[in-house]
Amino acid sequence: FITTVLLMSGIALAREIVEGRHQRNFVDSVTHELKSPLASLGLCLETLARPELSQEQRVEIRTMMRHDVDRLSAFIDGVLAASRVAHRKRGERNVEPIVLSDLVEEALGKVLRRHPDASPESVRIDLPHGLVVHTDELALMTILENLLDNALKYSPSPAGITLSASIHGDVARIAVTDQGIGIGPRDLERIF
Repeated sequence: FITTVLLMSGIALAREIVEGRHQRNFVDSVTHELKSPLASLGLCLETLARPELSQEQRVEIRTMMRHDVDRLSAFIDGVLAASRVAHRKRGERNVEPIVLSDLVEEALGKVLRRHPDASPESVRIDLPHGLVVHTDELALMTILENLLDNALKYSPSPAGITLSASIHGDVARIAVTDQGIGIGPRDLERIF
């Protein structure tokens, strides 16, 4: 009995340690994603206070600030959407038929607004015509935005990004490929 109790306590402790590590990684990630645009906004505000700036420079700085605010807003929306998906009770998914190309277009549009240097033509979309998937729209949108955002962020050239889908029986497989740095093998399991 004592051995069983000790074993169960050890398992519970190990789970707590792993959960704590996940929470620290999440907080580190969120902090990093928030600090960058906030630092940029701070520098922009300081620069705007300089009296010698031309009107064109002020407009350019305001545009940069708008981009950072949009980036922060999109990031916060993404965190909230992921949180809603993660905290649903088991079996509480909202599965409905979705035209995949419509969802991909919407996700790509949102991501491209965060990457003003990229154009819609830079990402090649290869989907079976009229493909309808039965899925949780919010969850799939969150995944697509994250994958496309990372592909654009970490690829040396957006022209090398492809989003494709293939059908295997009654399962649709969606893939985002790029020429980026990739994810280390030991991190793949943790991420996915």
